Amino acid sequence: MALTNILLICVFTISFYANVYCDDAADECRPKPPEPGKEREVCCKIPDLIKKKEGVEMHTALHECMESLKANHPDLFPEGLSGPPAPGARPPHPRGPPPIKVIECIQECFFNNSGLMTADMKPNSEAILGLAENFVETDKDWKPISDEAIKKCTASPPKVKDDAVCKSGAHQISLCIVREAYLHCPPAHWTESEACKAEKALMEKCEDMPPPFFPYNKHKKHH
Repeated sequence: MALTNILLICVFTISFYANVYCDDAADECRPKPPEPGKEREVCCKIPDLIKKKEGVEMHTALHECMESLKANHPDLFPEGLSGPPAPGARPPHPRGPPPIKVIECIQECFFNNSGLMTADMKPNSEAILGLAENFVETDKDWKPISDEAIKKCTASPPKVKDDAVCKSGAHQISLCIVREAYLHCPPAHWTESEACKAEKALMEKCEDMPPPFFPYNKHKKHH
């Protein structure tokens, strides 16, 4: 697997964590729903990261990591929890988001298979920064934002819980990177509204809250 966009890797897997976060977050740290009849306002418009080719590649990579995880840690998969279907197969009926320990291990697998881990299974900041160079081709406004986010999040990695099965911190670093990218969204991509100001303030208050990036790409057609 040769994934070429660090933010694609991070945003893709953090989208799973968003469901887990909403289930477990304290009331004051839950994302506020939009008014009835209205869609959530898009506050930070990121480039369309997932094209058709990359989407297939991510799906295949996710399936491979889940199969490996199920083989090595079957205890993480209680009855009723299923991984993604094989590429081309029909998705099963949704059974809820995977547990945080599964998400941590999937992210670690992605990082490892993408050459972003050191020999002792620690995130490699130089490799991550190198991979981020590909983002320049998509939108130059994001280059300094992504660089600074990666440097900050790899220099002082967020703490991993003692009971974690996969302890590399790949998930925590990914969450940190996408949060930093959102909180420092380039002005040309930011919507300056009261709703967006409130959303950003909530993210600054709640350090584990993932940014709501995906609504931007939710209704777009990929070619």
